[in-house]
Amino acid sequence: MASVLIVGGGIAGLATALRLHRSGWKVTLVERAPSLRGGGYLIGFSGIGYRAARDWGLLPALQDRQPPMVDLVYVDESGRQLSTLPVAAQQAMVGKEMVSLLRGDLEDVLFKALDDTVDVRFDTSVTHIAQDDDGVTATLTDGTQLTTDLLVGADGLHSTVWQLVFGPERQFRRDLGHAVATVLLDHRPVAVRADQTVSMGLVGRGVGIYTVRGAGAGFFTFATDDVDADLAAGPRVKLHRVFGDLKWAVLSCSIRSMPPTGCTSTASARS
Repeated sequence: MASVLIVGGGIAGLATALRLHRSGWKVTLVERAPSLRGGGYLIGFSGIGYRAARDWGLLPALQDRQPPMVDLVYVDESGRQLSTLPVAAQQAMVGKEMVSLLRGDLEDVLFKALDDTVDVRFDTSVTHIAQDDDGVTATLTDGTQLTTDLLVGADGLHSTVWQLVFGPERQFRRDLGHAVATVLLDHRPVAVRADQTVSMGLVGRGVGIYTVRGAGAGFFTFATDDVDADLAAGPRVKLHRVFGDLKWAVLSCSIRSMPPTGCTSTASARS
């Protein structure tokens, strides 16, 4: 039986684990977080993603997690409504083969689709990788070594696997000048109705606030010249600097809900 070590327990890692396991591989998956990360922003997938979920038998579980579609309302920097894209218009645009749900829900569905024969190890990553004619040997953070036929790096933008195999990230990373931050709110902002998602787009920055299960979630994006400094400052501080001049009250309460650290990612590419 062919064997694989997958590093990273996010969407890519879990999907790879599920597919290879169903194809007869012996799968070990390690994830540096102590548990599934959960949370995240609302995502929608169609086309190849939708067909894969259907072929893998995951559609019913995903559709059970899908919140109802709501009107998309566009507002200006003060929160004044500019236009609305009704549900019917959205459905006409995306068609019937479309599922929208929180990233954490997709992660949970993939994880629960794995059976007990998949070896999943949380709070674990890799510290060293060596390859020879017999396969790939990875040294894990707990000191153990694992030799497999294949190693898959699915550990995200700042990949440990990538750096161990190819060298320091700075040699390959090309920042695209934008950052994204998301937050799950413990309540729905009063100014956002339960039957709508609100979006504000300005030059160099944008916000989306949507209702999920009676509460809310925020999605922020902004242009940046110094990714590392923004990450070091933390999302709450940085978002206040970027959006603090706006008069929309929903923004201030959403930013206050941000934890001091985490929740921020950067738009980058590797060359």
